Amino acid sequence: MNLLDLLFPPRCAVCGRLFDYLTAGEKALCPVCLTEWNRLARRSQEEIHNDDLIHLTTYYSGGDELSNRLILKMKQKKCGAVFDLIGRQLSDAIRARIPLNRSHTLITYAPRTRDRKQEFGFDHAEQIARRTARNLGIECRALLQNCSDTTQKPLKARERRSNAQSAYRLIHRSSDQIFGKTVILLDDITTTGSTLSACSALLSEAGAERIYHAVIAVAIRC
Repeated sequence: MNLLDLLFPPRCAVCGRLFDYLTAGEKALCPVCLTEWNRLARRSQEEIHNDDLIHLTTYYSGGDELSNRLILKMKQKKCGAVFDLIGRQLSDAIRARIPLNRSHTLITYAPRTRDRKQEFGFDHAEQIARRTARNLGIECRALLQNCSDTTQKPLKARERRSNAQSAYRLIHRSSDQIFGKTVILLDDITTTGSTLSACSALLSEAGAERIYHAVIAVAIRC
């Protein structure tokens, strides 16, 4: 416990409950919300089986479950404790699924649009990717750029594919960092898989030996 925690006790990122500074260890979610987040994650693992995708939880479009609320806040507010929590859980999930060769593996991420990054002042996918990489002891590299002014969320499936294919580009000289490497591609939410497919195609063309997909949530339309 440090002085800042005594002066400004942390609050739960979802419900806003003030943590008990004498017992609080986790600074992202209160015990009640953390228990619910983990329950939803276990349910998601039971319901969704995809050998090509590592994921933590489920995002129900139009729903109001705790996972939805946490992911929304993660996209809109820069909260290091939330990024730390998700980075730890993603790194654990990756370790369980991928045989890591640390000198041969790196993490990159699907960046948000320039307008969104300017609006909120940060890229949540980058924040989580860097923490995940640090936990795994591997490099995190910004290899992709998002040149679109359109977010994927309001688009239909065909529109998502078209937008993703035209939106992403490799950053200049990224190929030198990709060739022969295993790349873990991180995104926040996958709905149709269009973003992951478009970004993976670019990484593959640049010479990535193997590409794994890791997301925070799989979107389910209600």
